[in-house]
Amino acid sequence: MENVPELSDFCGPDIINIFTDGSAINYKGSYKSSFGFVVIKGNDIIEKEYRMCNGTSNNAEIKGIRKALDLCYKYKDQYRRINIISDSNISIMGLKQYIYNWKVSKTGKLYTGTKKEVASQNVFIEARQMLDILEASPCIISIYHISSHVNTSNYNELLDTANTFKKLNNLTGKIDLNVIRYLCDWNNHVDIGVKSHLRRNYKVDKNIYIDPLLFMPKIEMSNWNFNNIL
Repeated sequence: MENVPELSDFCGPDIINIFTDGSAINYKGSYKSSFGFVVIKGNDIIEKEYRMCNGTSNNAEIKGIRKALDLCYKYKDQYRRINIISDSNISIMGLKQYIYNWKVSKTGKLYTGTKKEVASQNVFIEARQMLDILEASPCIISIYHISSHVNTSNYNELLDTANTFKKLNNLTGKIDLNVIRYLCDWNNHVDIGVKSHLRRNYKVDKNIYIDPLLFMPKIEMSNWNFNNIL
């Protein structure tokens, strides 16, 4: 197990964070999806993009992480540390753990231990290959899961999210709730951006469209005084 990260592991002049997300809707009988990313340095957006694609939400999520790894390669010589944050646990576990247990059939297809064909396997393979290349570079590349749709104004919800963060990322030690709030606020931002881009493109659910620029995290770190928790 690794020690929990500190706020200084996400905020510094030589650190960037890449938040990714994916979403899908059933549009006229087929899945239409979107994925996107936001690159953050401290509290500033230095790059962002949303793209359309076809497939399920899980497919869009792993495509978002795959794009984040491309960005890591782009920025690896400029920063000491790059963090990728996603709320898709199945994508992260598939990339970091499950892929080593998948079996290759005679046709070259990947299957799970229960003999189900792995969805989006080409994207997983590309992402794993890219991650292997990046792990050989001096830049520290870390991938974290964070819960989605967290109300960061609710202290108890932050506590629950912090415990989930430790468990799903296999971390040990005390965790600063300021870290959780920072990650959740920006994850909510990219989540709204991806969903809004998707619905606007297909002109559905106009009544719930939200411009992500209206949901900019107002993060005043100096005012945060949460206690650490175990």
